[in-house]
Amino acid sequence: MELFILLVFSLCCCYCQAVPVIDLEDQDNDFLNAIELALKGHDARREEGNALALERILEVSREAGPYKTWIVKYQVRETTCAVGDYDSSQRCKFIAASEGDSGNCTAIIHIDISLDLVSIQQTCNIISAPRRAATSQSACPGCWNSMDPKSLELLPVVRYTAEQFNNQSNEPALFDVKEILKAKSQVVAGRNYKIEFLVKGTNCVKAQSPVLTPACRTIPQGREGTCTASVSVDLTDNIVKATHKCTLQVPPPSRPCIGCRKEILADAPELQRPLAVAVEMYNTESNDDFHFKAEEIEKATVQIVAGLIYQIDFSIRKTNCSKAEFPKLNEYCTSTEGSQPLNCQASIYEIPWESKITPTVKCTEEETKEHQDTCRVNAYVDPKFKMAHLIQTCKYQVNENVPTPAPVCDHCPINIATDSPELEKPVAAALEEYNSKSHVDFYYKLEEITKAKAQVVAGIIYSLEFSIRKTSCPKAEFSELNENCTDAEDSQPINCHASIYERPWESKIAVIVTCKDGQPTKHKGTCAASANVDLTNKFVHTIQKCKHHGF
Repeated sequence: MELFILLVFSLCCCYCQAVPVIDLEDQDNDFLNAIELALKGHDARREEGNALALERILEVSREAGPYKTWIVKYQVRETTCAVGDYDSSQRCKFIAASEGDSGNCTAIIHIDISLDLVSIQQTCNIISAPRRAATSQSACPGCWNSMDPKSLELLPVVRYTAEQFNNQSNEPALFDVKEILKAKSQVVAGRNYKIEFLVKGTNCVKAQSPVLTPACRTIPQGREGTCTASVSVDLTDNIVKATHKCTLQVPPPSRPCIGCRKEILADAPELQRPLAVAVEMYNTESNDDFHFKAEEIEKATVQIVAGLIYQIDFSIRKTNCSKAEFPKLNEYCTSTEGSQPLNCQASIYEIPWESKITPTVKCTEEETKEHQDTCRVNAYVDPKFKMAHLIQTCKYQVNENVPTPAPVCDHCPINIATDSPELEKPVAAALEEYNSKSHVDFYYKLEEITKAKAQVVAGIIYSLEFSIRKTSCPKAEFSELNENCTDAEDSQPINCHASIYERPWESKIAVIVTCKDGQPTKHKGTCAASANVDLTNKFVHTIQKCKHHGF
């Protein structure tokens, strides 16, 4: 019978129903390789004397799961082979039981092929021969000796330390051992270890899995760190003390988000001017007979575009300065006793180099608390600092307990008033586009705008719904539509939809118009258009899809 040298190391106990195995050759090749690894590593543990070898396997069971885990019970016995002389092809003889050491072992063998990792944990009860003591001594009792970082003996120790780090750290992710760098051991009444190793973040987070599982894998973007650990193990291979110190790599600074909102301190000096402008605007538009003054800033953000957009949440309180006596609020105005603070939100757009500042303010009314107005402002500014464009829409609510308005969606379409002056140019462009493409001999002019939206991107996208009517001006006589063109007799209005993309600072405008055709074919269509604009303002891409159908 060919013998294998046995490695005896860390303690770990598991319980499950065992199935006797008679023929070892029927087992999985990976299992046999794991047994061989354990036997080969025994020389590093048993420093002198004869080697122990496998005599027979008593029981084997395999736990269910995606990974290979065996629990093995077997007998070992001392051989005539000296420690360090193990050769897989060598045949050794057992020493008589009365003269050699022998005992029983229980081992847990875990194999993870995907990580090329073999973990073996076992405990043995060795009975020494009556003729000699079972103790062994190293060349320097109590000295620290270097160990092979790849020694399987270190795995349970370093994994215990990694779990200790996970339990004590504030990191959201779980960390696993990446590599053991250096290790030393010291034989005392048990054994002490000093280990240096690397850890790396895994795909498991503590909120979902408090401990490492076989499904946890290190990920490329996981943070790395260096750990040093001191571990003490008693004579029964139980860990009795473990301390560690881990230093994680500082992640590289994130790239600045140009144009993103950034929180600023409530007492920042830069808030003084925009806050003063917001309070002044409220006092100007308020119907109250007394001025209000700022009391406290709760939150403030700033967004750098071609200028600055401040978002400020603050409270104000009525003062003793009446508007009839004091045209403006001044430093001598004090808050009146018994007055209730008003909660306000302000959006202030400032272009410092042009000395321009535009505020919008919303406050909870003090008198009845039955209504408040919610305003949303989208600001687009030319990256070359040549223009600024503001789109503002307000919604008035009547409710005693008005909920806090939802956060502003910076790039979402917003409704705008159909009589807003800013629609003059896009509507004119839509009419010009329709008249130039239409096969009708007469010009059409605007009759009514029924709905309008605007979306701020790298420019402005207008979405318009409107009606037009044929005029008495023939295209053959007039080069373009003018104000003297009147409605033609018996002309019927036509409903239209237009999508206009404008970049004012480049004097560019692109128009897509669809109208219910007044021709005898009588058809109408529904079109959807999307525009993708390069933020460097160098590329515009428009995709249009239309579906025509009858009445």
